[in-house]
Amino acid sequence: MANYTEEQKNRIREMPAAVLLNSIIADPGSAIVGMREFMAGEKFISDASVNFPGNALIQDLSKNINLPKMEEVVRPMFSLGDLNAIRTECQRRIRDGLMTLAQDHEADQFKAFLVSLAEKVVNAAGEGFFGTKGQRVSQNEQQYIDSLKQQLSSSMP
Repeated sequence: MANYTEEQKNRIREMPAAVLLNSIIADPGSAIVGMREFMAGEKFISDASVNFPGNALIQDLSKNINLPKMEEVVRPMFSLGDLNAIRTECQRRIRDGLMTLAQDHEADQFKAFLVSLAEKVVNAAGEGFFGTKGQRVSQNEQQYIDSLKQQLSSSMP
């Protein structure tokens, strides 16, 4: 892993929470749908250390983040109330993290992890109150995934 300061590590650690929240609000549904999506994202992040055993960034994230910490990161963004303000804050945190990441294989894997996280979240529920009907991924959610992929790939050499 590149030698990151603790402040830089914190910016990188905020990226998954921002991707998680941005994925949930890409096409907000009921509270039940939002909770299903949040839990799918949280599980994906929890399982990341097993799925990415050789990536020190993800191992550091796994050691330093848990559900209460994730809620601490997300809560202030939700308190903004306005979905556009929340999206803007999520984008700022993703952008700040991208500017911090080194240009190396480990960072590229971390970016792939972020895209996989977003895909897991938007696939967690479909339409309807319980998220059990219709398409799993809406047009707005697909646009967010495509935008995230573009944002992350444009920061690669």
